[in-house]
Amino acid sequence: MPQIKIGEIEELPDGSARVSVEYDDDTKEMLMNAWGLTEWDEARAQVEFIKAFRAQIERENKDAI
Repeated sequence: MPQIKIGEIEELPDGSARVSVEYDDDTKEMLMNAWGLTEWDEARAQVEFIKAFRAQIERENKDAI
């Protein structure tokens, strides 16, 4: 079972965001396979997390209308 620990999400002045996310080894392995990587890329993990998080918020907002 994937384990992800999410820290605070900080919105930056330029409209981007920063978040601290910790992944267990099994989750890292699963994501590396999904992204076609041979080693862990922390920067890419943060970008992908924020994209997925924003997409989820947009879906929830559409469902609320």
